[in-house]
Amino acid sequence: LFLTSREAKAIRFMERQVPARGCLGIRLDPTDEAVAVTAVGPEDGVFLLGEDGQGTIRLMSGFTANKAPGAGGKVAMKSARLVGAASVSADDELFVISRLGKLIRFAAEEIPPKEGVVQGVACMSLRADEAVAIAVVSPS
Repeated sequence: LFLTSREAKAIRFMERQVPARGCLGIRLDPTDEAVAVTAVGPEDGVFLLGEDGQGTIRLMSGFTANKAPGAGGKVAMKSARLVGAASVSADDELFVISRLGKLIRFAAEEIPPKEGVVQGVACMSLRADEAVAIAVVSPS
C-alpha cells in the first residue's frame, strides 16, 4: 500500500501487515491529513498531483518500503499541498478537475516517471484556480 498526506508525505508497506482490526497507517502532524491510499507493486508507478497543477509519476522502485505501517512519512513530491495519488500504468489516461470546474484529460505516458523526489511537470495550467481531484481510467 502507498499512503499519502496533504503535505506530500508518504509511506509504503505490505498490505498483509495491516491487522483485521486496523492500525495506524502513517504518523502525521496535527495540521496534516491523509489524502490517498493506493495499492502498488514494487515496479509500479503512482501519479501524484499538487493543487498548483504540477504532477509526477513516482516509481516505487525509488521509494523504499517500510517494514511496518505507522511510521512517519517520507517526502513523495515537492508540493505545498497534494491533491491525491493513484496507481498508473503507461497506457492509462488521467483526468484532473479544478475548483472552478475545468477538466483536462491526458495520457499517463506524457508524464516522465521518476524514482526520486521532484517538483513535477505542469499537468494543468491554473491562474486563479487550484486542482482538486484526479481520476485514472484504464483502457478496456
